[in-house]
Formats: sequence, structure tokens, C-alpha cells
Amino acid sequence: MLTMIEAIKRRFVGTDAVAAWSRLRDRDQPAISFLFLPIEEIGAGDELYIKVNSRGKPLTPFENFKARLEQTLAWSPGRADDLAHKVDGPWSDLLWPLRGDHDIVDDEFKRLLEFVIEICEWREDRTDVDDPLHQRSAVMFGADNPKVEEHLSLLFHTFDVWSDLDDIARTFQGLFTTTHRPAEDGAPQSVVLFGTDIQTDLFAECCKSHGRVRGKARLFPLTQTLLLYAVLLHRIRASADFPRRLRILRNLLAASGDEVRREHAQAGR
Repeated sequence: MLTMIEAIKRRFVGTDAVAAWSRLRDRDQPAISFLFLPIEEIGAGDELYIKVNSRGKPLTPFENFKARLEQTLAWSPGRADDLAHKVDGPWSDLLWPLRGDHDIVDDEFKRLLEFVIEICEWREDRTDVDDPLHQRSAVMFGADNPKVEEHLSLLFHTFDVWSDLDDIARTFQGLFTTTHRPAEDGAPQSVVLFGTDIQTDLFAECCKSHGRVRGKARLFPLTQTLLLYAVLLHRIRASADFPRRLRILRNLLAASGDEVRREHAQAGR
């Protein structure tokens, strides 16, 4: 706002103030006009969401999703305010290095939030949900959900447990590898990820690919979803002997093959 006021000052410096005021008050040819649309003529329900941002540009799909999520959290004003602050601040800073060519992180945000919502659904044995994401988030984070605090805790921890993207990259580089290599003296053996085109940074891969498909195959498969969830739980709870437990999980997933499907997914506790 201060930047805009300063720009207006520079633009109109030296302008005849009396003439400018007269121009603003001109009823026949007003310099500024407003479109008035009564609320009752807009519609109801989902149509009431704001369609443009503060710069007059149409909201992106993620901005619309964020607005709906904040409204879902209206039952907890503190949570809603905290979410809005973090999405526009530290969480955007965290994801910013992952941005695409368009220099926004909307898609990365939405994919990571879809990952969280999917995990929350698994916790409630919901494995066949194909509703739009904003409806799924309303069910998981609405006041009527008895597990809402547990779900919100996971949502906030998914971002808050990391200090920056370097912290994330170091963590996954230390936990996983795509090739067999001997561990350094005293260091735990990294867990080998199997498959072609596999990347060890599951967090970055989730932001890049979660929810996307090629044919019927998920680009971020369920096995990686479960491994990422395991790492998040470890960061939240500082679980003991984690490399060994992670290797066991990897072995179980590798041995399961085609049995790892949505209807069989069970979230760890």
C-alpha cells in the first residue's frame, strides 16, 4: 500500500490539486468509477468466493483452494490466521526454490497439500475418495471431523519440521540412495530405492509429481507416498533406530509389488 501511495505521488507531482479534485467529482465523466453488484445477485454457496486478488488479477486455482480452506477453518480463527500467514510467508519461502518456469509455487503447494489430505483419508480408512480436493479438505479439516486436530497437526508439521530446502535435501540424501554403496564408518547404511527414474528427495518429488498420472500409473507412486510419510513421522517424533525401521518398510513395500494399492494402503501410527 505504501509503495502504491508513493507511486501515485510521483505520478501526479506538480498536478493542479483543484483541477484534479474537480475531475474526480465530475458526475458526467468520472475519473474513477465502480461496479456495484448486490450480494443477492451473485448467487450462493461456492459462487460467493472472491474471484480476483488484491491486484485485480483472477485468482489461481490454488488461491481459490486456499480461500476455501481458510473458510473451512473458520471454526478456529487462530488456526485460519496461522495458516494464511504461513502459506504467504515461511511455507512459500520453503517451496520457492522448487518453483517452475512461471515463478509461482501454487502447483507445488497444491500437490503437497493433496499428499497430506490423502494421508489423513487413509487414517480414517477412506481409500476410494475421488471428490474435488476442496471437498476432501473440507471433510478432513472441518469442525465436525472428530480427528480434525490430528489432521491439522500433520498439515502444519509437514511444512514446519523443515528449516529450509537444504535441510530437506540433506535429510533425504542421508536416508536414501539409488545405488548400493558402503556406509562411512559409524554412519547408518542408506536405504536403496528401487526402480527407474527414482529420486531420493521424496519431498521435492512429491511437490513435483503428486496427483499426476501417466496413463493409469501415478507419477508419485503409493510406495513413495508411504516412505515420505514415514520420514515425516520420524521428523515429528524423533523415532529411534529409524534407518533400520525405514529399511524394513522399504523391504515390505518392495515385496508387496502390485499389492500396494489405494484400497490396501494403511497409514502408520
